[in-house]
Amino acid sequence: MRAAGFAGRTWYAGWDGSSDAAGHWRINVLTIDPRTFRGEIGGTYGPTLETRERTTWLAAHENATAAVNAGFFVFDPAAGAEGDPAGAGVYDGELVSETIGSRPVLVLDAHAERTDITRPVWEGSVRLPSGTATLDGPDRVPGLIRNCGGLGDAATDLPLHDVTCVDGGELVAFDAEFGARTPAGPGARWSSTPPIAWSGSPRPAARRCARESDRSRPRATACASSTACASARPCP
Repeated sequence: MRAAGFAGRTWYAGWDGSSDAAGHWRINVLTIDPRTFRGEIGGTYGPTLETRERTTWLAAHENATAAVNAGFFVFDPAAGAEGDPAGAGVYDGELVSETIGSRPVLVLDAHAERTDITRPVWEGSVRLPSGTATLDGPDRVPGLIRNCGGLGDAATDLPLHDVTCVDGGELVAFDAEFGARTPAGPGARWSSTPPIAWSGSPRPAARRCARESDRSRPRATACASSTACASARPCP
């Protein structure tokens, strides 16, 4: 590989869990020359965020010439919706997963002309019938924060890779990107058509739901007792 111009480094295999595989290993390298490239580079999570598919299936679904597995996502239903990105995710200019603390992300140019590593900052709010409330994130199971890095979570607000933190009082916004239905569980729900207005990233016009994971929070109680909130249709 070095003869072909690729650098290498060592990696502690113990981080990948126990394995009896001794090798040999086959490594495939995909190179793209931006001077001659005439296609596009893009990312996909499949038809919905709540399910996960194999890389080969996603490549066929997108009619791609080549595909590689990238990013981190939920594997265990106890940690959230399988397939949900575990960290910041922006696809076609739309935010589908919030940041993990101040951890950096890799930004790919669609025309393969440049890449960048940056530390994005995200915050959101949603206008409910009872007023404006802070949004914890979009399109994920409320109360479960994969890789941690949120605010007011247990056991920590610090980013922790492959660790799931919990928060019994989150507010999460949903749209069709997540799936056909919102995840089951306790908490108050509000829906709106036209969509509930929320800031943080532009999203396409679609029916949206806001769900709070704990009705005991003051803002949930206040909303649940209001006429406007009581008349709102529940999320599916």
